[in-house]
Amino acid sequence: MFNSKKTLAVLLFMVLVIASCSSKADDSALLDALDDAEEALEEAEEARDEAIDALEDATDALEEATDALEDATSTTEATTTTETETETETETTTTTEAPECTGDALPDGITLDPSEANEGDVDGDSNVDQIWATTVDEGSSSFTAYLVVLMGDSEDRYHVIEIGGGLMPEAGAWASHDIDDNGAVEVWLSIPDVRRTVPGGLAVFSDCALTLVTNSETGYRWVLRGSDSYTPMPPFYRSACQIIEGTTVYSQVKSDLEDSGDMDSEWTLDISPFRLEGTEMVPATELVTIPEGALSGTFSSFNDAFDYAADYGFEESSCS
Repeated sequence: MFNSKKTLAVLLFMVLVIASCSSKADDSALLDALDDAEEALEEAEEARDEAIDALEDATDALEEATDALEDATSTTEATTTTETETETETETTTTTEAPECTGDALPDGITLDPSEANEGDVDGDSNVDQIWATTVDEGSSSFTAYLVVLMGDSEDRYHVIEIGGGLMPEAGAWASHDIDDNGAVEVWLSIPDVRRTVPGGLAVFSDCALTLVTNSETGYRWVLRGSDSYTPMPPFYRSACQIIEGTTVYSQVKSDLEDSGDMDSEWTLDISPFRLEGTEMVPATELVTIPEGALSGTFSSFNDAFDYAADYGFEESSCS
């Protein structure tokens, strides 16, 4: 409004100057000039009012947009907080602890000498377990061998499994190494044998129980001589262990007479390599090359056959 008055004053001053400078101007010219000045002033005021209205509309729109943004931000934060709380509640309610394994009763006739125990973490709990292979005299020169493990986190929780039978009161069990990288060591076994060779096998701790590893090809548990395979001149077995390309390979090495029972016959050699997969031994022929002629060669004694196998790396070992 100040600017409008200022403009009007300037226009009136100009009109007066013009009127005073021109003595010949008449009244009608002066009136026309005044009308033009008034119209110009009205147009300027209208333009000013329109600008003020536009500014007010823009201010209102900005305030509405700001309010909408604040509402949206508050809703998003509330939703995120609710989702986080829900996830936290779910994690808390679904956490469970694995049940503790129960032990086995010791079979009658078993006595355990702590000084004769071997050691190893059989169940993978980072505690050192005590390991025994012990036999029970069944009479008539017959013995049953058992694997017994005392868990290192307890003084009386034993796990027991029968590992075989034989005619001699010897058996062996000692920790191997962690073949399958699951945190627990396997147990390497030997059972009584009338020929004093070392039939081998493996036991693992799986699902709260000791389990004898089986041979996937034959279906028998992987103890090299079954109790039903005895003959007057049974085959001789030994076990070999190699680590090839980071994989532990166990091999059954068997020496047998071509004509069972005939001492004048030649001895043959059979080598079967296996690797551990879960609780089974599966063929590992892709990792092991059987010496040419080994399976078809003949030898004058079973020891000669075993020596031949050992020369090619198939020698008795626990891979520890």
